[in-house]
Amino acid sequence: MGGQEDTYGQAWHVPNADTVTTRQFAEIAYCAAGFPASIRTMGKGMLRKGGLFIPEVRETIEMTYQFEHDFVVDHSKFSTRFELPATPLEYTIA
Repeated sequence: MGGQEDTYGQAWHVPNADTVTTRQFAEIAYCAAGFPASIRTMGKGMLRKGGLFIPEVRETIEMTYQFEHDFVVDHSKFSTRFELPATPLEYTIA
């Protein structure tokens, strides 16, 4: 695939499963493992408090921007060009 001349100099997003929220992803993973989903979140304020005692928590604060807006990747160009569909999320998690 990558050795084909018409693919050079372009950005290609490899196929990925349909977009789901982090909560939906966790629910699918819990279900695949045979457990009921138990999901809780922490806001920035609670992360800051926890970060006083847990260095790993303190380091995650700077990454919270990744969860403030949707991050959606369009792989249609890749799938059309190489005729490769995305693997469904339920299958990959299982």
